[in-house]
Amino acid sequence: MYRVCGTLSRRFVTHISVRGMRSQQTNTKSPAVKVPPFHNESVFRRDGECWTLAFNGFAIGVRDAKGLRHLAYLLERPGVAVSAVALLDTPKEHKFGGGRSQPSGRVAGSAGAKPDRERARLVVTKRIHAAIQRIASLHPPLAYHLSVTVKTGALCMYRPDPQRPIAWNA
Repeated sequence: MYRVCGTLSRRFVTHISVRGMRSQQTNTKSPAVKVPPFHNESVFRRDGECWTLAFNGFAIGVRDAKGLRHLAYLLERPGVAVSAVALLDTPKEHKFGGGRSQPSGRVAGSAGAKPDRERARLVVTKRIHAAIQRIASLHPPLAYHLSVTVKTGALCMYRPDPQRPIAWNA
């Protein structure tokens, strides 16, 4: 099982099916990185410039994007409403997981300016939807789950099914 992570200018991915041990590769010019089996574990973890996403026994690798960071922030806080301004202000270096820093509430790039809520709502919604679209081409069940459970707008929230809660390994 391998995951391929390409350069910033190229899309990469290796689809890994844990159950069938099948693999479909595209863009194999990049170095391969060994990926551990995930079985039924749900993973949304950043590894440098790549994200490892696993859901329902199927894992993929995706190049870093801001929308993935927003999704990870929401997945770590199920049922918690997070303002789009706060998501937009989440530091780039923020490691989702161990250090759970709270955003300051200012729009990124505006030193001391009042938050532009409408701009933040539009930018965050666009980024999250774009990230889900990228995931959809590689892992349709995960994309469907995210499109149904992630609410975007002025307040964003991950609302998993209470009957089948998912513990994400971030």
